[in-house]
This record gives sequence, structure tokens and C-alpha cells, in this order.
Amino acid sequence: MVNFAIIGTSSISEKFIGALKNSGKCNLYALLSRSESKGKEFAEKHGIEKVYTDINEMLKDEKIVAVYIASPNGKHFEQVKLALEAKKNVIC
Repeated sequence: MVNFAIIGTSSISEKFIGALKNSGKCNLYALLSRSESKGKEFAEKHGIEKVYTDINEMLKDEKIVAVYIASPNGKHFEQVKLALEAKKNVIC
């Protein structure tokens, strides 16, 4: 089972979550949100175990194998770079 983290709580994240659940091979483990309250609400709705508001803290989590980046486009490069440097697989 591949533990995923998602960055962002947009509608595209919702679609990706559906695909993860349908795969039967992936676990939606963590979420990064700019807002702790919005992150917790989103996590509860989707059964996500961990909520982070700091990308560096999230990327230290050794249980995370892959990161799906669904943040605003202007953040993609920085977040992809950080995730790759943390030895995470990335979908952007």
C-alpha cells in the first residue's frame, strides 16, 4: 500500500481522492492545507489521518511515499522541488 499526501483542498483533490480509493493500492494518509481548520474539515470528510500546515514538517513524515500536488500553479515548482529533495514520489 502506497501512503499518499495531498497538498491542497481544491476540487481537483476531491477527484484524485476518488481515483486513489478506486485503485485499492493507495492509502490517503496526509494532507497539507494553508488553513488548519479547513484541513481538519477536509481530512474528516475523506478519512485522512494526518493534517499538516507546514510542508517541511509533512515531508519529514517517513510514512509518506508519494505526494500529489494540487495547490495553485504558482506554488508547484517550489513544492515539487521540496518533495523530490525529501525523496518523495511526486504527481503534479
